[in-house]
Amino acid sequence: MNPLAGVRVLDLSRLLPGPFATLLMSDLGAEVIKIEEPQKGDYIREFDPKIGDDSAIHHLVNRGKKSVTLDLKRDRGRALFLELVKTADVVLESFRPGVLDRLQIGFERLRRSNRRIILCSLTGYGQSGPRQHDAGHDINYIGYTGILALNGTGDGIPVVPSVPIADLGGGASMAVVGMLAGLLAQRTTGEAQWIDVSMLDGTASWLPLVLAEYLGSGKVGQKTGVLSGGYACYTTYPTADCRFMAVGAVEAKFWEAFCRQLGLSHLIGLQLAPPAIQNTMKEEIAAVFRQHSQSYWIQHFEGVEACCTPVLTIDEAISDPQLQARGMFTQHTGVPAIGLPLHWVDQSPCPLVTAAPYLGEHTAEILGQLGISPAQLEALRQEKIIR
Repeated sequence: MNPLAGVRVLDLSRLLPGPFATLLMSDLGAEVIKIEEPQKGDYIREFDPKIGDDSAIHHLVNRGKKSVTLDLKRDRGRALFLELVKTADVVLESFRPGVLDRLQIGFERLRRSNRRIILCSLTGYGQSGPRQHDAGHDINYIGYTGILALNGTGDGIPVVPSVPIADLGGGASMAVVGMLAGLLAQRTTGEAQWIDVSMLDGTASWLPLVLAEYLGSGKVGQKTGVLSGGYACYTTYPTADCRFMAVGAVEAKFWEAFCRQLGLSHLIGLQLAPPAIQNTMKEEIAAVFRQHSQSYWIQHFEGVEACCTPVLTIDEAISDPQLQARGMFTQHTGVPAIGLPLHWVDQSPCPLVTAAPYLGEHTAEILGQLGISPAQLEALRQEKIIR
């Protein structure tokens, strides 16, 4: 199953958000050509730890792509890129607003090369607004949206999430939605489109539960809501071996089963009690969990519909039977790979294709398709326009 077979994406992005977006496009069958500067390429390649000459994260997020080197700061490099645009469906870029125009390959110029091209600009703050030119990273975007302030243990001190929410959720995932929507619209209109994806905007769109709580009470903070650890039915509890169990017994039937399984039936009617009672309940429940190890509680809740499950470490998650059955952690050509989180029932899955490319691996192949001869390629190498 390759739903995006025949779609060509030119990826100008670097680091994580853009490459993760095009990883999903590649896994769905698109041909993704990663355009890199000739000397060092995407500097995500330099990160530690390494697998061979390139970083582990490069192998994880650039699997299945082709690498072409072009110096876009030089006329010949830009001209070759614009020739590639004629063959493409989508261009993804992650420069700050205005950079493409300074490189003379902005939307209007791309549209002159290909009247059907889709340009997806993935930036921190978007193409408009007072912060559009500001630098930023995931921590800044979740800080501006209020998510960072809410992430903590209840003492008001923000705790930085270990997973980049804005990069992957607010940015990469929204860019994929935008590119897919653009491809659908392209079939109808036949016109070029410019999709403006802001990691700040995408992250702000993840706030419906928080805003609902705010609209209901006029305030929201760490450990105050049902889904932020403020209630005994939705939080974590330490076990005797310093591990944790995660409880998500939000529905009344799950809460009842949870309380009965712990021998705490007297708590059943208190599920939505005021905060002071919630704290007392959490202490009582925690005292029970501390009596036994995590493995004991896993077995104790096996088959019980109480939404009480272990908090796993990364190495445990990688070998988790459910994730293994879904193909989410695999080995591909000897390199670890994260599987596609989309499945088609009763159809063959999208195959994991080639490994991540080395820098410039496909330059000769792709430029050869434009009619560039071996002698011309060598001349371009001598001029350092390609690698």
